[in-house]
Amino acid sequence: MKLIDYHLHTNHSFDSKQTMFDVCKKSVENGINEICFTDHLSLSPLSKSYKFLDKNKYQQDIQELKKVFSEKLVIKTGLEICEPHLLEEGVSNEIRDMDLDFILGSIHNINNVGLREFGQITNADELYTIYFSHVLKLVNSKNLDVVAHLDLIKRYAFEKCGECNISLNHELLTKVFKKLIESGKGIEVNTSSLKTLCKSTMPNLDILNLYKSYGGEIITIGSDAHKLDDVSKDILGTYNLLRDIGFKYVFTYNKRNPIIIYS
Repeated sequence: MKLIDYHLHTNHSFDSKQTMFDVCKKSVENGINEICFTDHLSLSPLSKSYKFLDKNKYQQDIQELKKVFSEKLVIKTGLEICEPHLLEEGVSNEIRDMDLDFILGSIHNINNVGLREFGQITNADELYTIYFSHVLKLVNSKNLDVVAHLDLIKRYAFEKCGECNISLNHELLTKVFKKLIESGKGIEVNTSSLKTLCKSTMPNLDILNLYKSYGGEIITIGSDAHKLDDVSKDILGTYNLLRDIGFKYVFTYNKRNPIIIYS
């Protein structure tokens, strides 16, 4: 079985200090076969990621590490782009000269308010509905391959909103999944929330089952590690979770084309 970790941050992101070399070394130690670096990119001047990423240095570092770890680890070049749909053409121009394998698209802000604050100021019964309405706008972006941490709002407001009530959000999630599937895009299973209060993956089991019921197939797995102790954490268990649901494979990417990996 080929193990992957397709959501990793390094000191090329504002919120991580770990080096790419250390991430590669740790991944090899943990039995991971392929990784994709997905450091943050945002064109919003209000974002902490704004102008943080040095694209040339980022790509150079990855190319150097591909040589160092050539016999031990497959390394891909990716990004996590925050709200790409809001500045679509700007994002397209920004990444045009990058040789990318993979793009995660994410919602970290609602109307320029970070999710932590958004969770504090919004009524509990509206949190998921508003959040998923923005995810629905996100999935129309051409500048993503996979939606990151689909129910991320629970990381910041779990005590208030709990897990997503599928029946209350069925219509929105249905629209999200149908759009993703018809456009050949997918979702990730993000393991970072297993260590938080909710103790479930993002998205949770119910949402994963709903995705599968509509014929969703494209799934990546990522630890979303910002520090070394979290690199590849709970990856193997997530393979088992997906297998139990009935997913027969996960996906890697090359030049933004999905590749089946049997699980």
